Amino acid sequence: MDKPLGAPLLHLADVYEAVADAIPDARVMAWRGVERTWAEFEDRAARLAQAMTAAGLTRGSVVALYLHNSPAYLEGQFATLKFRGTPINANYRYVADELAYLLDNCDAEAVIYDGELADRVAAVAGKLPKLKLLIEVGDSRAAPGSHTLEELIAANGKMARIERSPDDLHMTYTGGTTGMPKGVRNAIGKMAGGVMMIAAGGLGAAVARTHAQAGDLAKRLRDEGRLPVSVVTPPFMHATGMVYGSMAPMMAGGCCVMLDDWSFTAEETLSLIQRERATSLTIAGDVMARPISAELEAAAAAGRPYDISSLRAVYSAGMIWTAPTKRVILKYAPDATLIDVVGSSEGHVGTSFATRDNIPDTGVFTPNATTKVLRADGSEIAPGSGERGLLACAGPITGTGYHKDPEKSAKTYKAIGGVNYVMAGDWATIEADGSIRFLGRDSSCINTGGEKVFAEEVENLILRMPGVADAIVVGVPDERFGESVAAVVKAAEGVELTHKAIQDWVRTELAGYKVPRHIVITDDFPRSPNGKSDIQGAKRTVQARLEPAVAS
Repeated sequence: MDKPLGAPLLHLADVYEAVADAIPDARVMAWRGVERTWAEFEDRAARLAQAMTAAGLTRGSVVALYLHNSPAYLEGQFATLKFRGTPINANYRYVADELAYLLDNCDAEAVIYDGELADRVAAVAGKLPKLKLLIEVGDSRAAPGSHTLEELIAANGKMARIERSPDDLHMTYTGGTTGMPKGVRNAIGKMAGGVMMIAAGGLGAAVARTHAQAGDLAKRLRDEGRLPVSVVTPPFMHATGMVYGSMAPMMAGGCCVMLDDWSFTAEETLSLIQRERATSLTIAGDVMARPISAELEAAAAAGRPYDISSLRAVYSAGMIWTAPTKRVILKYAPDATLIDVVGSSEGHVGTSFATRDNIPDTGVFTPNATTKVLRADGSEIAPGSGERGLLACAGPITGTGYHKDPEKSAKTYKAIGGVNYVMAGDWATIEADGSIRFLGRDSSCINTGGEKVFAEEVENLILRMPGVADAIVVGVPDERFGESVAAVVKAAEGVELTHKAIQDWVRTELAGYKVPRHIVITDDFPRSPNGKSDIQGAKRTVQARLEPAVAS
């Protein structure tokens, strides 16, 4: 694998154009029976780009993608990048004030949206003075003045290719755990270069450092029969799905296979891997890995095993992914490397690599070369000291600040030794061997009687308990201690869990003040469809059904 001093500077649109020229007849995407070649993808994006520029969009214009996973998402993104615009991710669950805030904050000049979301768009469009164009994927025409995607593509010729700059803005909106969504800004050249390094690393190939080399890489992989085929389960509106599920394989000439159903199921995911002979899979931690591993075992026991042996890489980011579920996946995909990334939209901190011969402990990662663990005064913590500190990371995928929010930018992004670092509030220890043990984020920290409890640490341990299907740990108000630790737990099918059994399990490894004082065992689990923890939903669940467990 090539190990350059730094990431190359690439523009995503230039890479995609080079790949389309090199392997025009190869597949680039598949969804609900629709398949597109690279030539078709480039043609449709160029026509859509022409329609958007004809409507008055220019370099820097923001196009919001208010969409579920589908070819339209990738076409809208590519078309926007073609004229040097800025595509941004709009959460398709946002309604009313959330949607209006996001579209106003990013200065959206166009919105591409699913027809089923047209009423929401119509309700906020009049509040957006900069809006020039509404593009519907469908034909409801519920939003006044809207155009359908297909009519715009049919009515316009291809936009001529132009020269672009690696300094063009790339922006990803993150909901975080508190407050309104924030736009993480970066230069597209840095971001795309970082993703190219991920793509090349996953294929054991040299990093393409120019757009022409990207085309050459795709052609070579096609000639060798090694073009990646990616099955992506998280939504593109989240960085995990977009970066690892689509950008990385596509920058190497690969094909992105999307779930037909917008709601994840293990059965469909495994069937797609088997049918497509997928080489990579992108998931969101144990939320998807647990049902996948359970379905693998159940199918094998029933005499109808899935063949997922084609997998060479499984990616996950931003969610807890425990060692037991990794072990099951590697049992059925023995040649795969499981790539578990710790970080956020703000920055990439480190990675845990698991193979059938080496499965690291849950929550232990190899840091990036630039990752540090710092005290509050900015000094570095010595490996093996056991001292807790804040993670600071730098690198090509690390953002440069929040859009229109200098105050939050100053708190999160700091210059250390002339390098721009992100400190998102993640706590960790650094082990004697240089690995980092992730503890949790400030925003999820529970202060109980003056003691600091990281929710992720307790949650991670409960998830390892036999018979537990899912868990979220939160803090709830407590008259005596200020806050107390609470857990919402879902039992695996056919398993009966008790509060005491869960407490006893936690107590074997953690101090008594970290043991949940309140536990709700329920099948009505508070997670969003993309797998993110619904913290407020978990708190409401506990407070509505508060059942004090045995005092710790």
